Amino acid sequence: MKRFTFLMLAAAIAAGANAEYTTEGNKEVFTFKKLSESILTGVTYNDGVYTVPNSITIANGDTLRMEDGDIVKLGGGVRITIEGYADLTPATKGYFDKASDTTAPKGVHFTSTSAGEIKNIDFNASGVRYLGCKDISISKCNFKNVTTALNSEGVISIASPNVGVSITDCTFEDCQATGIGCGANIACRLVGRNNHFPNCNTMNTNKPYINVTVGGQNPVYIEDNVIEGAKLSKVGGIAVGNLLSMECTEKVYIRRNDIRHCRYGITTVGPMSVVIADNILIDNCHDPKPMSGGSGISLSDSSKSQSAMVSGNHIEGNYWGITVIGCGNVNIGRIDVPEKSPFYNPGGNVFKNNENSGKKFDLYNNSPNKVYAQNNTWGVDTQDEESIETVIFHKKDNITLGEVIFMPAKSPSSVGEIATDTAIRYDAASQCVYFATPTSANVYSISGAIVTAASNATELDLSGLGNGVYIVKTATATAKIVK
Repeated sequence: MKRFTFLMLAAAIAAGANAEYTTEGNKEVFTFKKLSESILTGVTYNDGVYTVPNSITIANGDTLRMEDGDIVKLGGGVRITIEGYADLTPATKGYFDKASDTTAPKGVHFTSTSAGEIKNIDFNASGVRYLGCKDISISKCNFKNVTTALNSEGVISIASPNVGVSITDCTFEDCQATGIGCGANIACRLVGRNNHFPNCNTMNTNKPYINVTVGGQNPVYIEDNVIEGAKLSKVGGIAVGNLLSMECTEKVYIRRNDIRHCRYGITTVGPMSVVIADNILIDNCHDPKPMSGGSGISLSDSSKSQSAMVSGNHIEGNYWGITVIGCGNVNIGRIDVPEKSPFYNPGGNVFKNNENSGKKFDLYNNSPNKVYAQNNTWGVDTQDEESIETVIFHKKDNITLGEVIFMPAKSPSSVGEIATDTAIRYDAASQCVYFATPTSANVYSISGAIVTAASNATELDLSGLGNGVYIVKTATATAKIVK
């Protein structure tokens, strides 16, 4: 009997060392410490590190909790599957890492019955795929060197339709896949705010840093993100699509993002209502073929039902400023109607040095529709009709295209060309503007609106403002601040 028991125990240990472990679903809370205390899980603890050599499933009804300071190293191909609940919210910091330099773990996978929250975790080589049944928040996490081992849709892949997914204050760096992605059939309540993308899609596939679908009956918010492209030929900035023409009753908001050095800046494809405002779109021209990329903003819809309101954007150094392909109602500025009118748009877009093949293209209306584009500052020295006509392609250039109504233009301002004045200094670490002497100052958005002010002050805190370009003006000095 003793020999039989020993053999059974040895077999169980061997199985635990080589097979996926699944909890029993008895409403237990599992920490990695608790998992390491069972020989069946294969999890070990040594020198402050938990090593997970095999995949683990947290069954429906159970909870996985990461405790503060946990360092968890996953073996090659290892996936932590959450069928129950994931409380991955260490108080200050937790870590998912790879077991060795040569291993490629998969990461954390949520199934259709699961839910959870993720916060304060550094993910090295491990991604997240969410197929959960309830809203989830992912915040203050850093994703680095994540491979496509878990999936190729994104470092964070959204696979649940009609579920709220909030991704805020996260960093995505040197990852093989796009940063945030979902399938063409997935409509969700995405909130993607204040994230930083130093480099994603290092495989240079035809996917942008943020690649999502419209929300259907839910709004989508993509705001205050910073995308630093790596000048790759196929990787765009932000794309929102509705390729399956699903019903879309709520708007898409793409606002205050800073996108540079990508194949293109922002593109929208298919039926939707979108607001694109106060973005910085610079040097998005790294597709070697201007006819297949290079727009600061590209609006495309063959069904001709896309509606777009575009205002307050700084569009500079792209092959094309804005391209309109099909679509229904594209409004890039309209001030000939009352401000309370649903068609009113203050414009305020600034265009500069958008050109290819030796010709400037601030706006290319490749549609039969009339497009209003009033009260903008165009990439010409004189803001008159004759000069602006040279940077707009429309009905006057091709009779089959719609007309662009671009007059009146906005009077030239100092937004397009401003050198930082030594009397005004911005410190990125403190997010404060410092003045050489006590002074009064106004801070303007790129569209010309006053967003904050100071009186008789030597410093001004900008931490409450989103990322973007701001103009600081005193009675004697002016400076451009990139926050």
